[in-house]
Amino acid sequence: MKHTGVLALPRTWLAQARHGATQGVDHDGVLRQIAEEAGWSGRYAFLIVISAAISLLGLLMPSVAVLIGAMLLSPLMMPIIGLGFGIATLDFHEIRRAATALVLGAVIAVSLSVVLILMSPVQTITSEIAGRTQPTLFDLLVALLSAIAGGYALIRGRGGTVVGVAIAIALMPPLVARCYGFGSHLSPHHTGVQLVLFAVAIGVLSIPLGAGLRRIAFEAVAQRQVRDALGEDFPAGARLSQVEIDHGATPVRVRAVMLTPRIEPNADRKLAADLRRRLARPVDVHIDQVRISPETGAVEAAQIARAGNGDALLAARTRDRAIADVALIAGVPAGSATVDGASRTISATAAPLPGLGIAGYRDLERRADAAVPDWHVTLAPPGDVALPDIAIKAGVIDDAALDQAQWVSARLARTLDVSGGTLRQRTAVAEGIGARGGKPAVGRAGGRLRLEWARDSEVPDVGSSPGTR
Repeated sequence: MKHTGVLALPRTWLAQARHGATQGVDHDGVLRQIAEEAGWSGRYAFLIVISAAISLLGLLMPSVAVLIGAMLLSPLMMPIIGLGFGIATLDFHEIRRAATALVLGAVIAVSLSVVLILMSPVQTITSEIAGRTQPTLFDLLVALLSAIAGGYALIRGRGGTVVGVAIAIALMPPLVARCYGFGSHLSPHHTGVQLVLFAVAIGVLSIPLGAGLRRIAFEAVAQRQVRDALGEDFPAGARLSQVEIDHGATPVRVRAVMLTPRIEPNADRKLAADLRRRLARPVDVHIDQVRISPETGAVEAAQIARAGNGDALLAARTRDRAIADVALIAGVPAGSATVDGASRTISATAAPLPGLGIAGYRDLERRADAAVPDWHVTLAPPGDVALPDIAIKAGVIDDAALDQAQWVSARLARTLDVSGGTLRQRTAVAEGIGARGGKPAVGRAGGRLRLEWARDSEVPDVGSSPGTR
């Protein structure tokens, strides 16, 4: 008897708590309101369109205030509430009715968003959009607490605005409705099934959201560890201009720009080993080191400092792509190109192409220059390229030949001797090349009029060593 009395105490307490919770609740009124507003209607469709448009504008602007305005409309609120109450009371008609309205509303909202995005001039991922693409376990906890608050406000009649904001971000758990006496006709078995389904649903949602939370935590730790490692492995006075970490890559990819008073050899390998130990994951590291010294690095350091906010790393990548494009057109390895960051010039020597003359190599230079519009390209021909023939007809020198002679002289930085013909002809041709910017000299007499490399003009080793990379 004594044992029975002890067991009766929690049952009595639960019964009293249940009775107190259900007192003052207008069950019929709440169910009637849900039946009137949880299904499909013209008003519901209109609010879906307006709310979707407002929320989309809030995402694109981006503006939190506008997004809150869309939440206050909350057109999906009543179908979600109807679905929750239908599950709580096992009213399959209400479940079907509310679910239909909810699905149709979602389809309309998504379709309208797609159309508006296609028409919008803004095609970038704003901060508000990015902030809603990586939900975590914290979001689920916020949703559950908001759902409880929303359910309480609805049942107790404490204001539609609070309900709208809460239900806009969460599905009200049927458990809230059961606590307030809805579905009292159901057996304990039904209640147990509902609790199991609710726990399973929460568990299923928790798995990916928990993984997302772990990923975000790792990214935060990785960001700090990368910055710490860079600070420790470079000399005093070095500073990190920009860092970018691709956590989704395998191995984790780290790209950074470091302004340093001293270039550190093998920095990539050392940092990769250090970060592999810190993060317990394989890491691929590439550091663009910019020496900040008055002799060699002041111009590039100033450019990178002005760039800021990710532009420096983007500029380095753009430069590497430009070098690769020029090298591909020239038919040489990318490492053989030289780069002048101050004048934004890429220089290379084209690979020998049998049968290709100066005009062909000039076309290659034009193609390379057009391929990298933000850079100026100078493409030198091979040193043994055939020089153009100089023709004089009716006292007029061939302009195309003079242009080619000037170009090859300038690209190879060599002097051209104008030989043969008469002294007057040699002088006129030399003056024509010089006027165009070439390096001519009046050569020896004898034979036909022709161009020759000056004997004291050596072929330069253009592009034989890697440039500033």
